[in-house]
Amino acid sequence: MAYCFRPLPDIHLSVRSTLFLANECYIDDDLIRSVLEIFRVVYKDVKGGPYMFIPPLYLPIWRDADNSEEECYTWLGEELKNRPSKAFAVVQMSEHWGVLVVDFVQKSISFGDSLKKFIPVEILNGIQRWMTRNGINFQAEKWGKRVQYNLNVPRQPLGSGSCGIIALNTIERILNPKVERWSHERSCYHRTRLLRLVTGQTTLQPGAIEAVSPPLPPVSTKESRPVPGSTKVPQTSSPRLARTQTPVLINPLELGTPEGSTSVSDIDVDFQLDPLLDDDATARHFSRRSCNIY
Repeated sequence: MAYCFRPLPDIHLSVRSTLFLANECYIDDDLIRSVLEIFRVVYKDVKGGPYMFIPPLYLPIWRDADNSEEECYTWLGEELKNRPSKAFAVVQMSEHWGVLVVDFVQKSISFGDSLKKFIPVEILNGIQRWMTRNGINFQAEKWGKRVQYNLNVPRQPLGSGSCGIIALNTIERILNPKVERWSHERSCYHRTRLLRLVTGQTTLQPGAIEAVSPPLPPVSTKESRPVPGSTKVPQTSSPRLARTQTPVLINPLELGTPEGSTSVSDIDVDFQLDPLLDDDATARHFSRRSCNIY
């Protein structure tokens, strides 16, 4: 049986992916895909758009595709032909994540990451091939020949495992400059913020998104037993991450509902004002929303 969150109607996210946020470890492509989809919904009407967001697994598929293969190059083709102002992607590298931004107004491609690496040539060739197959003529439209490394990407300590979160933070700050810039001292805040977003624990701004299911009765505060065959949530070793309450896996048989739906426990974190999570610049607005786990 699969256990998944559905924070938005078109997003299915496995519980396993959310657990990567519980400790100072790398996040996976499924979590990144879900956050990019949230960005697409929330920031669709912001000034400077429209924007498009490329799922992380599209890039390696375009990289490895044969020139004779046409099907994968039609993905997002209609969006590209509508000429968005920018396209954003999180690039999968060797045990690392980077940020790729295609600016269709300035006709440039920018790359950055938290370890100051270079963009993999194969990834660059793949996305350029996809753009060419969908009507972009780099020479006629006078695109820049060099990749720019001008993105304001925070640096991470070696081994921190926050490269994916930093990549998402970099994209969001381009869309919304009021978003707090990632820092190692505030890594707990940024991890918990993403956890609230992907599990539907908060109202998103701008453009609040309605819950996909009605509120449920509160779960009993007694310690819940793990689902048979599941593993325990990894224990945090970071002093800052230790401030959060470790999530527990809920046994759906104890909840009294056939679907096994429940709401995630509150997380005790000192949040500052957040333009994505707050209704305005002066008040915090956290609204309890339920998640479908099935």
